[in-house]
Amino acid sequence: GDGLDQVVAEIVLLDLRGRSSLGELRVRLDGQPTRGVIEELENRTPGVLDVAPFVEVAPAMADSFFDVFFAIEAGGQTLRLAQAPLRLQARIRHKPPGPGEAYTTQNTQPIPLLGAGGQPTGVSLVGVVHIPNPRLRVKIRPDRKLDLVVPGPSSGVRLQRSPTVGPDAVWTDVSIPGVIAMGVGTSDEPQTLTVEPTDERAFYRYLIPE
Repeated sequence: GDGLDQVVAEIVLLDLRGRSSLGELRVRLDGQPTRGVIEELENRTPGVLDVAPFVEVAPAMADSFFDVFFAIEAGGQTLRLAQAPLRLQARIRHKPPGPGEAYTTQNTQPIPLLGAGGQPTGVSLVGVVHIPNPRLRVKIRPDRKLDLVVPGPSSGVRLQRSPTVGPDAVWTDVSIPGVIAMGVGTSDEPQTLTVEPTDERAFYRYLIPE
């Protein structure tokens, strides 16, 4: 190929909620795989994606995109894109993306949203901007362990673990040294949970207070 390192990525869970002129709004994945690619712009370290935290000194940048299949629930309807998937792309320095590294759409025309049976709704999607939360950090250590860094106890952020993802997932709170309960701890510095390499699959998520 072009001599640049790249990795394949997949979004396995998406559940965004808010309010709109149609009432309560929810955006979720629509059952089909949402995959993408991250490719470095400069190959400074062959065999390694040259963005933080994979390289500690002088990280480069990378182009990232995801082809997203999603559904929008609003006003008692489930709306889907007339043209799917929708590509979201960004230029990033860090994996996961850092502050200000926004994923955006590149469509120049509104995309119609369809209702039940593929019927037109008169509603269109003009564009999407997604800025991942910059407070959440994952560090990959040389010994292959992962450090999950959670904001200090006063933030109210909780770390949870589940063996699966999806509507039937069972999430349980993870105990972090120094944190007695949500919002309570011996220090307000960021808390770190080290995850040992194992053959057992596990998923982690952060709960951020509204």
